[in-house]
Amino acid sequence: MRVRRLPGGPADDLNTRNRPVAAAVALATAGLLVTLLVDAFRGAYVDLDTVEPGSASAIGGAMFRTWVLPFEVVSVLLLAALVGAIVLSRPDVGTSGSR
Repeated sequence: MRVRRLPGGPADDLNTRNRPVAAAVALATAGLLVTLLVDAFRGAYVDLDTVEPGSASAIGGAMFRTWVLPFEVVSVLLLAALVGAIVLSRPDVGTSGSR
């Protein structure tokens, strides 16, 4: 099976009637995500009075207590983006080598 890549440039045959609906869904999703994040981290703080700011123990404590979950989420997101970029950049996707 041979996979064809789409040519560049605008396509004339796309249905543009759904663009306002798609924009409304995207804005609603973004608003919901921002609201959830703001509400989830509203009371989050790092107490810097217990340790001297900028020291190794303060940075390590902040990294492994406060920022572990966001760091892991971003690392998984970047890994998925890297794998997706590799898959999309391969010109021979779907070919078996013999015709």
